[in-house]
Amino acid sequence: NVKVEFFNSIGVKTSQLTSKNGKIDDLTQDMWALDSVVAINDSAKVKLETEELMWRKKDEKIVSEKFVRITTDTEIIEGYGLVSDQSIQNYVIKNVTYQTSTSDANK
Repeated sequence: NVKVEFFNSIGVKTSQLTSKNGKIDDLTQDMWALDSVVAINDSAKVKLETEELMWRKKDEKIVSEKFVRITTDTEIIEGYGLVSDQSIQNYVIKNVTYQTSTSDANK
């Protein structure tokens, strides 16, 4: 199993990622998380779930072309393709297939 913690520029943990497998490109230092990937930002209460994603070192972005699900206190969004900052606070799902507010989901 893989566990990665992400920190901001002053050393405060911003998010963590777990997966069953992972790999790192020795040249670029890009990291892939594979199989049952879950990334969580505890302070913003954002949870990202997918089967595969890459953390791109050069711009510290999380990217995926696979199906993704993001759950927050206020909404659930599902779709294909993701670009996010590593703290999972600023993200875009390229092809949204489902979206609802969590108040609707809890009814």
